[in-house]
Amino acid sequence: KSHAYNRMTVIGKYLYFCAVTLLRGRPNAGALYAKAKSMRDALLAHRPKGKTRRSGLSIHPSPEYFDEFLTVVAEDSPDNPFKSPEVRLRNYVMFQIIFETGIRSGELLSLYVGDVTYDHQGGPIIRVIDRPDDQADPRTNAPQVKTLERDIPISQGLFDKTCEYITVRYATPNARKHPLLFVNHKNGEFQGLPMSDRNLQRELKRVVAVRPERFKDIRRHGF
Repeated sequence: KSHAYNRMTVIGKYLYFCAVTLLRGRPNAGALYAKAKSMRDALLAHRPKGKTRRSGLSIHPSPEYFDEFLTVVAEDSPDNPFKSPEVRLRNYVMFQIIFETGIRSGELLSLYVGDVTYDHQGGPIIRVIDRPDDQADPRTNAPQVKTLERDIPISQGLFDKTCEYITVRYATPNARKHPLLFVNHKNGEFQGLPMSDRNLQRELKRVVAVRPERFKDIRRHGF
């Protein structure tokens, strides 16, 4: 009974995640999100009774909160907490990539500039590549890719914005010394160096602080 309960919990979470990921960008996404949630809840309702321990069904904010989050980090948003145009562009691209693709923060921070490309059919993609012990990465504790390598389709709009950021990145001191996509832009000894997971968490917390009652459950792995 315990194994069945756990398996149905994981299946329900996974199916809901897949549905939400695939429905992003649809004009009727709001209504479809509600149906996806009903599907998940119906599946979870059929789990065996008697399980008293924590189900493992983590808090997952409504997709509408993520849409609102991305509205806040838009470059021209009056609520955007970041002042630098370079940082605004970088953060919008980072969070939009996480939102569109569902990749983990370690995968995001391990992207090379060249991983944003086209597939053999001419569609824009992001390539997630595992590069263990990467000699080109100057970070002491480099984020790791913990999933299978894969090509992930992205929207043309996101591809164009990422290319715009790459142009800004190339103009940043020290950024040409390594191939990592996302870099620090603040003046100082770390300018141009690859972002760390701590940097990403700090940026996320600053956005959450804009509307804490709405964004308090958003995590870097929760998109």
